[in-house]
Amino acid sequence: MIVSACGLDYLPPMFSPEDVRSVRAGEWENLIGSVLGGYGYEYVVWDIGSQVEDVFSLLKMCRRVYVPVLDDVVSQAKLQQFRQNMELLLPEEVRENVKTIRVPRAADSALRDFPAGLSEGRLGAFARQVAEAENDV
Repeated sequence: MIVSACGLDYLPPMFSPEDVRSVRAGEWENLIGSVLGGYGYEYVVWDIGSQVEDVFSLLKMCRRVYVPVLDDVVSQAKLQQFRQNMELLLPEEVRENVKTIRVPRAADSALRDFPAGLSEGRLGAFARQVAEAENDV
């Protein structure tokens, strides 16, 4: 299931949004638990969205949640809705772990040369910078 390439371990993306929606919350929890508990990773990055069933229960499993945001009107409206939902569905100690960040856009070459272009490019450098800052806290 886990693929290793260019010093990056990752789960390949699912084929379609329907595949993502078909996975039950408990199955996601089992996957996250097994990856966190059984592989010895220092950091695990999950790129999840609203397609995931009961996404807010999954956020409770995380020590830190980074929400990438853009400055456009639509992104800001989505962020506002997300924050309102968090207020209703998550306890304060979980909401405190959610941080918004401005993420640099990946160059087209990062996608063409995946995974090396991603792990060694601007996004990879940014992810390492965020992880190092987390260790300094």
